Amino acid sequence: MLYVIGMRGKVVGGSRRLSILWVVMAFLTTACDSGSIAPPSLEFLEPPTLVASPPAPLVGRIEVKSSIATRVRIDLSDGLGHNFTVTTRDFFTDRVVSVRGLKANRTYNASVTLLDGLGREQSASALTIITDPLPNDFPTITLNSSDPSQMEPGLTLLDATRHNRTTGYMIMVDAQGDVVWYLKSDDSQTATDFLPSEALFLRMLFNEQVIDKIDFDGNVAAAWHAQDSSDGRVGSIAVSGADFHHDAVILPNGNILTSTRESIEQVNDFPIDENDSSQTGTVTIREEPVIEFAADGEVVGKWDFLDILKPTRIAYDATRGQPNATDWVHLNAIWYDEVDDAILASLRHQDAVVKFSRATGELIWIMGPHANWEGFEQYLLTPPPGEVFEWQYHQHAPMITPAGTILLFDNGNRKASPFTGEVPLGPEFNYSRAVEYRVDEVNMTISQVWEYGSSEGLYTPFIGDADWMSETGNVLITFGGFCNLNGMPSENLGQCRTSGRIIETTYDTKTRVFDLSVEDPDTTTTGYRVYRSERVGSLYPDGSAQVTQ
Repeated sequence: MLYVIGMRGKVVGGSRRLSILWVVMAFLTTACDSGSIAPPSLEFLEPPTLVASPPAPLVGRIEVKSSIATRVRIDLSDGLGHNFTVTTRDFFTDRVVSVRGLKANRTYNASVTLLDGLGREQSASALTIITDPLPNDFPTITLNSSDPSQMEPGLTLLDATRHNRTTGYMIMVDAQGDVVWYLKSDDSQTATDFLPSEALFLRMLFNEQVIDKIDFDGNVAAAWHAQDSSDGRVGSIAVSGADFHHDAVILPNGNILTSTRESIEQVNDFPIDENDSSQTGTVTIREEPVIEFAADGEVVGKWDFLDILKPTRIAYDATRGQPNATDWVHLNAIWYDEVDDAILASLRHQDAVVKFSRATGELIWIMGPHANWEGFEQYLLTPPPGEVFEWQYHQHAPMITPAGTILLFDNGNRKASPFTGEVPLGPEFNYSRAVEYRVDEVNMTISQVWEYGSSEGLYTPFIGDADWMSETGNVLITFGGFCNLNGMPSENLGQCRTSGRIIETTYDTKTRVFDLSVEDPDTTTTGYRVYRSERVGSLYPDGSAQVTQ
């Protein structure tokens, strides 16, 4: 019995995965029957060669051609202690293997070995992979501390962008703080998320007004642009609306949730002085509705906050841009609640996270200080009396944890609301934190379950993130927007110099197990900021290869 193997290990009339098993069985059966027929030779048809690098600079690509379908093992060493192995999962006769996880400014010896289904191996002469140094404008990444034994496994993904929106990097570092992957963009990245189900990144580019999906080699798999404010790029799909803003989320149906910026009709009796409630006027609101669009760019859902909330209600900074483009809500994050088919939206200039029905647009609750919500009292979540509790201010990145709680980054700006007599806290005395709340929707109550940061003295008046780690229960916190002016903490985002810091802490003991600083090496610039970070388990999330150290 003998099966004929075609290109890439496919059996004529059969599946590739089954073909390998069948071929092995065929040879074993034939050998047992006759004792004379040996399996086909295992050899390289051509010496392995390096091929053109992908857009991600720390990824090498090696083309391998073999006489029969095999897996490939590549053993790498830079002679400086960085040794690792990449082994492909599937069997092929001709393939290009992406070698991910290289470090910058290194020379690697790469040994390529074929592995067939009979346990045989065949090695070729080693290749040399030389990586370039990191770019001169690359952020300075400093590892302050690290305890891999207590950390969530994997690599830390972060998006670092210069505050003046001229240069952006997607970066992954290992537990030692070494860069093992990056991708540069001459644009400002306002959000980068990893999509495990697709083994892709979802990125938003502010200047281009493009949302795209990127693979781990840095190639763009799909892209969409806001047609009223951008011509997009070759191949991107137009989406009706202007100015994608801050966040994008993939729904289970494959559609994308994001927000756009629109100027709408004037609003009367709007507060024009945050210190005097009697001062009102007519202003034009810059509305930021949440929209849902399909893969073909069609907008299939839209939720306007002027229809959901109180148009004349403000927190601090909600009067910015008046009278012609008042930044009333400043939506900075979206989370989809699959259990309730609801949307959580973080509204920075309302000091509020709101939950509303995706199906009907009906408001479910408002999380935030109760000041100035006259007429919306039934939607306000209330902390039980006597409990330790602190509201969030100018928050970012709410997420629902596996326990059903809500974890978010509380920037903490001012820690006060207009028209209440509360004295706003100055930046030199303020702090930011990660905080976890539990919401009881039946009784409309809210409790503070956990927080980290109130005693750390770290204040970032804009951007930030807090992520629950699935294996360890740790929390990864992005203090992304430190703002310093003349050596002092500031809220003057137009003039200050920015930097970021990423801290991973254990949940129970609040032990800091990872601490990374991100700064700009050029002291003449506005500095780098980090919008978000998260932990990515592997550089091969699709399982196409396994990396061992």
